[in-house]
Amino acid sequence: MFYNGNYGEEINIKNNKNKHVYNYLFILLFATTPIIDSLNGFLIRSLGAGSIVGQGVRLIILAVMLYLMLKFYKKQNSQALYIIMYLLVLFQFIYGLLHSSSGTLISDILESTKVIYIFLIIQCFINLFHQNKIGLHTIEKIFKISLILFPLCMVIPKGLGLGYPMYETTNTGFSGFFYAANDLNLVLLVMLIFSLDSLFEKMNKKGKYKLYLFSSFLLIISLILTGAKSSIIIGSVITLVYLFKNLVITHVFTKIKILAITSFVSILAYILIQNFYYDDIQNIIARHTYFYNKGSSGLTSFILTNRNEFLDAAKLSYLSSDHIVLRTFFGEGKTQYMVETGKYVGLPLKAVEMDFWDVFFSYGVFGVLLIYTYLCKYLLMAIKGFHKNFKYSFAFLITFVYSFTGGHVLFSALAGTYLALICCGLYVISYNRKSELQNQTSVLNKNVHNNPSVLKYS
Repeated sequence: MFYNGNYGEEINIKNNKNKHVYNYLFILLFATTPIIDSLNGFLIRSLGAGSIVGQGVRLIILAVMLYLMLKFYKKQNSQALYIIMYLLVLFQFIYGLLHSSSGTLISDILESTKVIYIFLIIQCFINLFHQNKIGLHTIEKIFKISLILFPLCMVIPKGLGLGYPMYETTNTGFSGFFYAANDLNLVLLVMLIFSLDSLFEKMNKKGKYKLYLFSSFLLIISLILTGAKSSIIIGSVITLVYLFKNLVITHVFTKIKILAITSFVSILAYILIQNFYYDDIQNIIARHTYFYNKGSSGLTSFILTNRNEFLDAAKLSYLSSDHIVLRTFFGEGKTQYMVETGKYVGLPLKAVEMDFWDVFFSYGVFGVLLIYTYLCKYLLMAIKGFHKNFKYSFAFLITFVYSFTGGHVLFSALAGTYLALICCGLYVISYNRKSELQNQTSVLNKNVHNNPSVLKYS
């Protein structure tokens, strides 16, 4: 079933005995992400097993997506992705030859596949969508499962006294068994958007909302436990946006219910924090206070977690290069750029950790145009679709801003997966909206053709 132009109702699709196979395959591959990443983090931290599980699963997904995209290939839909994939991989071989290092080549190819992975998921979904094999309901199902599993993968280990700190050097914050801490922050924020949206939608329509109330509560607790500034600040903004939005548009009775539930959840959260997480919160506050006082650039360094200083180091490396023209247009590869930047901050490897700049210094202007031209298509969809489907547009904009300021999206398999799924949702909504407008225009033209007097009185 597909969602129609109203995005809440379903319309029939053509009979196809295989359609459910692709639907369940997509759900299986992506809804299990929280469990796979928790297991992967546990193996890395406890057994020093590297990221074998995570990389193995992503390689399987990459192969499946590539196979399905080729199987349901449509030239007009897939051409842009083939160009991006071909040029990004070609770049890595050129960088490998220039630096005369097979180790650098392998590392650069692995880094570039993280970006390709995002676009491959999107394109595979689009091809399946146009073959009536899959729809928006598939993405909704993945998010519904994920917004429960992610907070459970945080609060259950915490309750059992297991898991690891978000910041190991200061032993503060909490990340469960997840290894990619910064990536986790963004994913939890995206889950909060989808959970709150479903919560208020169910409340407004007098539906069953307790599951989403439960998940929203656990997600807020999880975001606080991470101890990350971005999690706490952006999480608060997201919550306030949804509260304000729904208090403005709902009836009096629903407003009272929203305020009552908000008060109850706030009191419950306060009691939990005071009795179980008080020391954690104090350590988090102490950590942020310390780094705020330590930052050489004051508030800017504090907000960006010193990324502005890493950016300055990357700029110095770039400006002092003997091949600045080549680096401007084509970069020098992710690994070499990290090596060069690391020299200026006393580390073996260091990236700026702001995706735009990481792309620029790695792949140059050409890489920026290649990647961001593709993404800007979805940015426009998000802006245009704000009034029709708020959660996908809001989630994309939060992810886009986070990518620019905090990084760990384009070069992250975890956060990149959910960016891709958001883009898939935006595509379907945009496509359905265009189809609806075309149908309305077609009906109007038909009426005019059958009854020319319509124009006379219009």
